[in-house]
Amino acid sequence: MADMAFQLSVSVRDVGIALAFYRLLGFRVVSEGTQPFRWAHVTDEQILISLAEDGSGVTALTYFVADVETRTLLLTRAGYDVQLRNDGFLHALVRDPNGVAVWLIGTDPAHVYRPTGLPVSRCGRFGEFSLEADDLAATIAFWETLGFVVTYQHEIAPWVTMKDARTTIGIYQRGICPHAFRNPSVAYFEPDMADRIAVLKQSGLVFVEEMLAPDDTVREAIAEAPDGPLFFLFSG
Repeated sequence: MADMAFQLSVSVRDVGIALAFYRLLGFRVVSEGTQPFRWAHVTDEQILISLAEDGSGVTALTYFVADVETRTLLLTRAGYDVQLRNDGFLHALVRDPNGVAVWLIGTDPAHVYRPTGLPVSRCGRFGEFSLEADDLAATIAFWETLGFVVTYQHEIAPWVTMKDARTTIGIYQRGICPHAFRNPSVAYFEPDMADRIAVLKQSGLVFVEEMLAPDDTVREAIAEAPDGPLFFLFSG
């Protein structure tokens, strides 16, 4: 998927509540509106997140591409169930073996905001969208069909890193991560993450899980977006 744009799409009950969370993390609003329902786009200049009161309840990895039919055909031939729709424009929904939703939207990618790549949020450096897999090999095969390639495979533990032209995912065998997990989650890595977590706590962010270092300091933590993904703030 070379000619494409990418975002994380999150269906929320209240955009205002969700925006308060993302602003606390340091994301900025790119655009917002009220038609056909209330929505907003936010970014940390590494990833773009769409918040929408669309009632679907779905969090999805979303690609904007010009050739939805061609990409849909590739997925169908590979044996995946693709729901192709035309509501004035083509869009397709497919799910990975673990139920992770992927949207292919038939919109000119040039019309979608592209982050600059320079981190602006309090989270620091974006690492990956993290996924848990019941069947690691089958999950890898699915994402390879979408154009991802394995860029790292742990020598012992069952997990891999995969990339395409727009983003990075980490896929972990279910149960190997000793902390809260939700598909998909958003992971950030910084050497000074303990200081970043402390600042966020002082700003009023409540974490759903905190991981203590041997010196009893909180060096890693997990935050929960309203109706959305978990944010992993990890040292590294």
